[in-house]
Parts: sequence; C-alpha cells; structure tokens
Amino acid sequence: MAKTMLAAKKPLIYGFGSTNCEGMAAVARIAEKSGAVLDNCATICHGPSFLAMFDNGYPSCTLGEAKNRADVVVFWGCNPMHAHPRHTSRYSIFPAVTSPTRARCREQSLLSTPARPIPQSLPTFHLMLDQGHDYELFDAFRTVLKGYDIPDVVAGIKKETIVKAVDIMKNARFCMIFFGMGCTHTDGRNHNIDHAISLTRDLNNYTKCSIMAMRGHYNIAGPGQVWSWIFGFPYCIDLSKGTHASHEPGRNQFRGPCDARRSRLLREYRG
Repeated sequence: MAKTMLAAKKPLIYGFGSTNCEGMAAVARIAEKSGAVLDNCATICHGPSFLAMFDNGYPSCTLGEAKNRADVVVFWGCNPMHAHPRHTSRYSIFPAVTSPTRARCREQSLLSTPARPIPQSLPTFHLMLDQGHDYELFDAFRTVLKGYDIPDVVAGIKKETIVKAVDIMKNARFCMIFFGMGCTHTDGRNHNIDHAISLTRDLNNYTKCSIMAMRGHYNIAGPGQVWSWIFGFPYCIDLSKGTHASHEPGRNQFRGPCDARRSRLLREYRG
C-alpha cells in the first residue's frame, strides 16, 4: 500500500472523524511524503462553516461557558433531540448547574429548524422558517437589532415574531447560538454562517453572545484542529506541490459526471 501511494500522482486521504488526534498527526506526515490531498468529513458537513470563519472570525467559547452562563440558547438549522441527544441535558438546556443566570433558560430557549418540528418536551420559542431562507432571516434579525424596519413576513416568519425573538436575545445575560447543517447545506451555505457570526457580533453590542457549530460524532472536529496546527488549513489540503500546502476547496473536490458534461458543453459553446 505504501508503494502504491508513493507511485500515485495525486492520492486522496480522506476521513479520520473516528480517529484519535495522534493518528491524525501521523497520517498528515504520510500525506506530506506521498504528495496527497488530505481531507476529512468537513467537506460534506461543516466545510462552509470554516469558509465563513476564514472571512469573519469566530466569536465562540467553550461548552463549559454555555453550560454555566447562557440563559438564552438558540438552535438554528439543527435538531438537538435527534442529532445530539445528550447536548440538551449536559450543556444547553437542562444541565445541573447552580448559576442563577440559568434560571430563565427554561423559558427563553429559541429554536429554529426548517427540517422538522422540535419535540414539545423542550422549552421552545419556535421559528419554522421556509426551507433555504436562513440568510434572509439572519438579515432580518440584524436589521431589527439595528433599529430598522422589515417586511411583514420574512422567510415565512411574521414580523412580530422576529421582533420578539430579537428582543429576547438582546435582553439575555448570555446568549448562545448553536448552528447545524441546516445552515451549512441550504441555499447560502457559508454566507449563512457569515451572517450568523455577524449577528453574534451585533448582539455583543448589547449583551454577551457566542456562537458554536453543532459538529458530528466522536472526534469529527479533531482533523480540523490537528491539520490546522500542522498545515494552517483544516480540510481539503493539497500537498501535491511538494513545497507547501494549499487550500482550494472548489478545485480539489472530485468531479462527478454532471460536472464533466457541463465542462464539455461549455468548451463547445466557447468554440
């Protein structure tokens, strides 16, 4: 296998979401030796989040801070009861903590999920937005927060509901926004996350607010951390040049039959 990889022009090494950090560091050295493209599951889940963070920063915190300080929790584009069943009990809604700022959390948790309704067992101020219109709703939140008017309905949500939601977030002692793949893989993708980060910064003019991605299983966030430390990029790392690592997510992705047909038609059109 080692000979095959060394003989290959541009091998792909992919995955490692269920591997420990030491293994991720070891495979990084193998990828560097073989001139491979090194990638992980972020390509099909939170890759757009990384692109937004590159552009706009990441005003985040630890789960410990969310657990002990957040009295308003926002779930956007995710359903913790189905995708992260221990999240609400350990960190976000029902953790056993003594902080008095947690007292209001049971009444003021905001949840927004276009995929399916949230179970009624959770305390909800539920915004069922139209699928693929997260960007417009983020924009409406920021517009209201800055004191400007918005249309009567945005992304399927009434103006009064949006104003009330913004008021709850604005008057929180600590507002925590958790976002999932309902934001990263609908229309807007990384631009949705860019807007969410900007909303977090806007809220910090009035209160304390942080944002965090709802990542997947086991050590899925590990490759992004380890490879960023080694190469400076979290995913889609091209090491084939031999001298330096490059990060070009669109160029390094493998092309399917539809992409090949589109390229052929474009070449024919251009003559």
